[in-house]
Order: sequence, then C-alpha cells, then structure tokens
Amino acid sequence: MPTSRQLLRALETMAGVGFGIFNTDDGTVRWSDGLHVMACDTESVGRPLPLDAMADLFHAEDRPRLFEAFHQMMRGSAPIHRRFRLVRPDRTLRLLDLQPQQLVDANHYPCGWLICVLDVTEADNLARFATRERQRQQALLGFFDPDLAWLSSADARQIELVFRSDRTDVAVDTALTQDWLELIHPDDREAMQAVSSDTSKALVRCRIAVAPGQYAWAESARMPVRDASGMLVEWFGVTRLLPEPSVSVTRSDDDSAIVGMTGATIRAARAMLDWTIPILSQRAGVSVSTIMRIEEASDPTPSTRRPATMSKLVAALSDGGVVFQHTVTGKIAISL
Repeated sequence: MPTSRQLLRALETMAGVGFGIFNTDDGTVRWSDGLHVMACDTESVGRPLPLDAMADLFHAEDRPRLFEAFHQMMRGSAPIHRRFRLVRPDRTLRLLDLQPQQLVDANHYPCGWLICVLDVTEADNLARFATRERQRQQALLGFFDPDLAWLSSADARQIELVFRSDRTDVAVDTALTQDWLELIHPDDREAMQAVSSDTSKALVRCRIAVAPGQYAWAESARMPVRDASGMLVEWFGVTRLLPEPSVSVTRSDDDSAIVGMTGATIRAARAMLDWTIPILSQRAGVSVSTIMRIEEASDPTPSTRRPATMSKLVAALSDGGVVFQHTVTGKIAISL
C-alpha cells in the first residue's frame, strides 16, 4: 500500500501544485515533494533550503524579485511579485505562481508563511496563444471592414454570427446550422458546399441574400483557429458586400503596383497565409524589425517612403498565394 506521503506526492504532481513552509527565523524553506517534482530536484527532498540554494532553481532574471518577495515576507508583508520562472536541469522552464499565507503561533504572533505554488505554465501558454489569435482576427477585421463576421466549426457545418455592421440589412439568426446555405443564391450553393469543406480555400465569392428575393455579390475570407498543438478547431471568417468590380494587380517592377499599400494590408495578407513575421522576413529578405515598423506605421501609405521594401513584401506574399487587387476607388483588396 502506498504511504500517505506517496499519495500526497502523486496528488501534487497531477494537480501541478506544491507547498512550502517559510521559516522567517532562519530564512529557510521546507518544500513538499510536489515542488521538487516540478523542479526535477529529488536530491533536496525533505531538506530545508536556504534562500540562496532555492534561488538557484529559478531563472537568473527572476532572482532579484524572488529575493525581494521573501524579504517582504520576513518583514511581515505579503510580496508584490509572485510569478517566477523555474529552470529545470534540462533547461526547460515552468512558470510558477506563489500564493503565500501568513502563519501565526498560539499567541497569534507571526511565525512564518505557508506558500502554495501553482504551475501555471499551460494556462499562460493558452492565454498567449489566445491573444495571438485575437490579434490575427482583429487584423482581418481591420482590413476587411466586414459586413458580417462569423465562426464556423472545423467541418463548416455549423456557423455562428458574431458581428453584423449597420451597413447591411442581411437578416440572419445569430446561430445557424445547415440553414446557412439558405443565405446563398441557389445557383451558388453547390459550389459553396464544395469550397467550405476544402481547408485550402481561404477566400470565396458568391451571392448572398440581402432581402427577400434579392441577392448581392459578397466576398468572404476565413482564417483557421488552431489550438496550442496546431490542430484546427474552428474557422473565423468575415464577409463584405461587393458593390463594385475590381481589377487584379499584376506583379511588375513598376512602383504603381504598390501604391496605396499599407501596413494593415501586409498584416492582413500575412494573417491569411498564417505566416509569422519571421516567416515573412525569411521569404522576403526584409528584417523583422522593418516589417514590424511597416505593419504598425500610422502612415496610411508607407509604400511611398520605402517602395523597394514594400515591393519585396508584396512579391513574397504573392508567391505565397495572396492576390492583391486595386478596386476602382483606389483601395486594395486581397484574396487567395
């Protein structure tokens, strides 16, 4: 039969937690087995660790804040900084959140601290991933200025409307299933069903209902939403009505092909290809910092200041499958 300590160690390991007692008299911490398992430091199990030895388990950049946190506890106050990076022997990092609770003796005099340590690495990774996905979606929204925005299941059988602009009277329910095809012109439905199941298609055009018996041409773009492992979870899409025709932009050495190109255009085109900035940098031969400056520039036409650089970016994105188009109003549209 396993001992109670073995059971506690197993529970701590599965839950990603550990506990410690900080003795403010001698400045040592006695950790439970769970923290040692996180650190892959089984040699120190059961032994109190002085602050210097404990700090060696953490990232060098975090040690000053770690010392300050424990010094604050020695002075009887809760620490301000509570999140630190633990470095394992194999150089992998775990992000730990320290939650201290002051202990008092029988006379209600402070005698130390109970510290609960939570491994929040996965939660932090998911939060960062979600932030990146939101930024990509915002880039797509910002460029397309859509009439509709929607989420669909990975197989495109279920669609949920998440945004509708004031410019359109398209009457659709906020939650759609197979009925979303009823919005499509009867002559376009078969083609739309084929395109929706093709994960390589990111942009399509078809006629959608804008009023009973009335249809208008619309352009829809979608981008994959993936989980942290890279698996396709759903699609985020935008749709805008097309009141006017457009003409394609052909690649040439003439700077006129990039007139009107903005950082937002480059960012949206990169998002459609699911490219990171380093990938675009490698494909275009343009530094990461330059791409970042172009994408974030407030200047609506950065191409007028660096046409050669913008031409390289457009060429790389075009080679990746993006089609840049000048509309008759002078704006640039993108498609795949």
